[in-house]
Amino acid sequence: MLQLGGCGTPINVTLVEGQESGNLQMTDVLPYSFAGDCAEAYLTGKAASNYETGAPANADEKAEFDKENSGEAAKKIKKIARGQRERQRERRSDKARHFSKPSKKIKYVPRKSVRGKQTTTYGMGDLTTKEEIEKSLANTIPPNREHVYAMSLPDSYVTTDGTPCYDQYTARDQGSCGSCYAFAAATAFSLSGCIAKSKAGEDATDYPMYSVQGLVSCGKEGGYSSGCDGGSGSASYQYIIDHGVTTVGCWPYEQSGGNYEDHFDESGLGVAPCRSECVEESTISPMPKFDALGGPMSFNTEANIANALKTYGPMYCRFDVYSSFMYGYNGGVYMGSTGQGDRKSGGHAVVCYGFGTTTDGTPYWNCINSWGSGWGIKPKGDFMMYRPEGTAPSGLITACYTAAADWSDIFPGGAPPSPPVYCEDSDPTGYYSGTSRWKSGTPMSCADLKAASYCSESGIVEVCPITCEKEGCTTDDPWGNISPNPLPSPPSPPPPPKSWVGETLGIFNPHNVKLLQVNGNGGCEGVAAKDGSEVLDWMMWEKFEVKDVGDGKIALWNPYHKRFLRMSGECIDTSYHETGDLPDNWSWEVWEHSFNGVDDALWSPQWQRFLQYNEDTQSWGRSGTTPDSTLPDWMEWEKLKLIEAD
Repeated sequence: MLQLGGCGTPINVTLVEGQESGNLQMTDVLPYSFAGDCAEAYLTGKAASNYETGAPANADEKAEFDKENSGEAAKKIKKIARGQRERQRERRSDKARHFSKPSKKIKYVPRKSVRGKQTTTYGMGDLTTKEEIEKSLANTIPPNREHVYAMSLPDSYVTTDGTPCYDQYTARDQGSCGSCYAFAAATAFSLSGCIAKSKAGEDATDYPMYSVQGLVSCGKEGGYSSGCDGGSGSASYQYIIDHGVTTVGCWPYEQSGGNYEDHFDESGLGVAPCRSECVEESTISPMPKFDALGGPMSFNTEANIANALKTYGPMYCRFDVYSSFMYGYNGGVYMGSTGQGDRKSGGHAVVCYGFGTTTDGTPYWNCINSWGSGWGIKPKGDFMMYRPEGTAPSGLITACYTAAADWSDIFPGGAPPSPPVYCEDSDPTGYYSGTSRWKSGTPMSCADLKAASYCSESGIVEVCPITCEKEGCTTDDPWGNISPNPLPSPPSPPPPPKSWVGETLGIFNPHNVKLLQVNGNGGCEGVAAKDGSEVLDWMMWEKFEVKDVGDGKIALWNPYHKRFLRMSGECIDTSYHETGDLPDNWSWEVWEHSFNGVDDALWSPQWQRFLQYNEDTQSWGRSGTTPDSTLPDWMEWEKLKLIEAD
């Protein structure tokens, strides 16, 4: 018997010599509780080691911390903090929340914080839900006017142009802590304050960057976030409204260690304790605070996000991260998920500060990430993300958040008026005459609703903000070329899909530039891939005659090898038939389609799967099971183009 020490518990290990091998074999370990003790010690150590007391977590944060604690920058921040303290004293009876009661500056002691095992799928990042977005939705462009508004947008607009705010921004790095929500909210709020100060004609040089640590530490204690396990846009701005944020020079980011690539997989990381005074290493005192007013506002379409950027400045924007973004982006416009095999990691939040258009006409958002100066477009960690009209799919910006700043924090000598936001009335309103005013009677316009004294109802004001004179709204055109009402005629319906029955076609995957060919063999080896996008006269293996099998379904027959293309239980293969007249009981050879020559698909109703060219295996195959023949936008391997053969 051996006695070992470890994890604070003596461990007795019994070893017995094997009768045949002569090797020592372990037969018992006592006490069994040592495993739990070791696990607790490991998790406690992991949690406690995730932050450093009072020290900036990384080089990027230290650069900002040092800048704000020296020279003119420190003088400006201290002046702001003293002004806030004086105003706090003046309105103490109103229970101002800028500062807690002054206390002796001390160094805090790291606490041990251990969480249970993380079981939530796609956690440790942006956790904003669809319900949160809808609850705080502040769109001011009606759905039937979004296209007109989007068409009026200039080729580019950057909120920081004409100010020093972007040039003096230093990249930020969240490490392995899932605190992207805090970086997005604090950074966007800081840049908005800097821009407002500069555009008001005041000196915004060395404007401080706001700290994220309060959102991570105090936000977790107050239930606004889950610390390093994620947070949301709505709750982040609510924290700023309720408690404010300080500056990096006062309280730098302390969640040291780890790599951003791990933050979707890490859980249970400890966070630094909440504090009400600057860290001891800071020269700033008292702790400055910057607040927001009103409530969090969300926007979820291109037109409304662009309108909010013009009004409020940089915003917190969220999207779902895929491997192609995390590991593959190093410049250019990120177009979204590349399709099957592109792993979804989780929700993520970034700062978007403008939009632009490439020379070939591709629209994009300008955004800043929180993965350090070495990621993306260096040295600030920028990226450009595709900007589709309307609501974006998964993998692209789907919603953005902001809140109105408390200007008295930024302009001690007198705050400028809050900027108005461009609004439009909805037409139709969706309201009708009658007792319920909803889907009964005669449709009511905004003028009708106002004449009937309904503008006092909040729901009516949101639908008719101009007619009902909603506070903060304006009809002043922010871009100078928005088409006026009445609404333009709706676009003509698309032509019905062409029927290719009776014609000879090739099956082409544009994403991988591959043609499907039949080589005459049986089984899974009977289908192969050929490079190219044309089916020439001599290419007999790539030609398929389209057969009508009823109910809008087709079969594809290669007359050279006399074989039907089919989906079997294992792969894509072929079946021999002399005449090409599909027997009634042959279901594997039947396909559903929507042929229009661009981004088509072939779907097997028998197997509930799409035909795909698998980039990983370099062969034609079957997609995962799908509930219907609707092709998601991200499934590039399944998008086909049916091309006429020469």
